[in-house]
Amino acid sequence: MTTESRTATPRQAAWIIGTVVVIAIVLGITVLPTLKPPRSKLVGLPSPLFTLQVMTGGDIGSRVRLADLRGKVVVLAFWASWCAPCQAEAPLLEKLSREFEKQGVVFLGVDTSGDDWQRAVEFVKSHNLTYTTVFDEGDHVAAAFRVQTIPTLAVLDRDLVVTAVRSRMVREKELRELLRDALAAKASDS
Repeated sequence: MTTESRTATPRQAAWIIGTVVVIAIVLGITVLPTLKPPRSKLVGLPSPLFTLQVMTGGDIGSRVRLADLRGKVVVLAFWASWCAPCQAEAPLLEKLSREFEKQGVVFLGVDTSGDDWQRAVEFVKSHNLTYTTVFDEGDHVAAAFRVQTIPTLAVLDRDLVVTAVRSRMVREKELRELLRDALAAKASDS
């Protein structure tokens, strides 16, 4: 009796690795988005206020002050031009920004993560984004919102209180629910 050691051929090894990668991708796309996201410590707190320079979707070079958006539901979409999930999420954000605009929802794209201004502008143009995009030079606003991964999305109610934070891509159904919840929140009378 001899003991043979079996080693995988390069072709078999490639097949095994490919299978594992495909399974991981399928699980990542189907299972992870259904898991309940951890609750951000910012939820329920007043949003950090900021003023950022407009890149697109407004007077280029002018400033957007978050405080000026009080009375509207605000969606802050943190992204960067090099981020593949941001590219995949962009059409959904554009679609819902147009759909919810008449209900008093403002989408504000926040370009961050050390992105380059020109590449960011090209990203916006290539995805036909019409909502206002601002440039977070130095990532100060991202730090205030504790953004560690992109895309990250924060939803603020009419009083600029954080109602949700998602540090990943969101699906359409989930974002619709987040917007409905923020719209249903009673604004303070002050």
